[in-house]
Amino acid sequence: MKKSAMKMKKTFHAFEIVSLLLFAGYLVVPATPLLAQERGQPVPASGAKPLTRVRFALANPIINPGLSFVWIGSHFGWYQREGIDLEIIRTQGPADATQRVAAGQVEFGLPPPAFYVASVASGQDLGLVSVYLLRRQQQYSFAVLQDSPIKALKDLKGKKIGVSSLGDEGVTYVKATRRELKLVDSELQMVPVGAAGAATSSLQTGVVDVLALPGVQYALVEGLGVKLRHLPQPAFAERVFGNEIVTRRDYVAKSPEVVKGLLKGFAMGSAFFVANPKAAIEISFKMFPETVPKGMSLEEAVAGQVAALPPNIATLRFDNKPCKKWGCNSEEDWKAYIEYLGLDLSKTGDVKRFFTNEFIDYANSFDQKAIQDLARNFVLK
Repeated sequence: MKKSAMKMKKTFHAFEIVSLLLFAGYLVVPATPLLAQERGQPVPASGAKPLTRVRFALANPIINPGLSFVWIGSHFGWYQREGIDLEIIRTQGPADATQRVAAGQVEFGLPPPAFYVASVASGQDLGLVSVYLLRRQQQYSFAVLQDSPIKALKDLKGKKIGVSSLGDEGVTYVKATRRELKLVDSELQMVPVGAAGAATSSLQTGVVDVLALPGVQYALVEGLGVKLRHLPQPAFAERVFGNEIVTRRDYVAKSPEVVKGLLKGFAMGSAFFVANPKAAIEISFKMFPETVPKGMSLEEAVAGQVAALPPNIATLRFDNKPCKKWGCNSEEDWKAYIEYLGLDLSKTGDVKRFFTNEFIDYANSFDQKAIQDLARNFVLK
């Protein structure tokens, strides 16, 4: 027993930094022209747009290198050229991120839209709109320990499912699975277990039988050498998208230039990330050196992250989608998403109220080949 406990302690020693970050409030991405210049990166030319402070809420409580496409635009000065001074805000999950945007505490958030769509269905419009679809496919999955007897979705009956929190999109994913399997609530119980390392500890100690987490959190765990086995996806999964960039409708009306600039910097970061995820991870660790797990070298941390990234990258691709642009939404996808939520379209109304593609052409108005070439030839100095 002592040996097992010591092994677990060693495994999750690397997550100590994550635990510390949970209580820090937020981290600011260096985004001023001076800091960019100190890093030897491009900065706004003389006479460029004045910088506007933009607070961007993640849908999780950690600075995860697997999300580096969000902030690497600051490293290259792409946001700054658009007049954006980007500040990254960590939250306790999608519900928290949604609430902060709705309350005007941040200008943008990156949650799945389940929470504000459900509010509309219940008669409360939070005044939010999606301006950019990040994940063309949802990123949640069920995972178990390698030696678990659970092999298929049907084996989930009567099991305890670990979700990050009861305000996480994982709850929606589990509920949709429960409907697909025709189970009642008591036959698929959800337990909040926290993020990444804490969640996996709950799995290893038997607090839960299965995890339902997003790919970016599994990447943190698997990047440290913890071996998990993923169950087959439910039938609905391939038809459902994931996180969106959301903001308030009144903010769109008041600050369209800021929206355009934010989305362009974000799309450029995404193009770089997909072309060379290793370079993006290296940049992220340089920007946030405190996120390199304790006991690991930088090279080990990068290698671990990169090895676990393919499922994350797959959700960003749109090769098989009708719209071949970064960020675009479609009416058909939204109808499928509302069905996934188990909501009645007659209560949510016209799905076009939930999104706009108004800024997508501008977001894609950069030389994508040049970004890809930059990424593929990039060497961090």
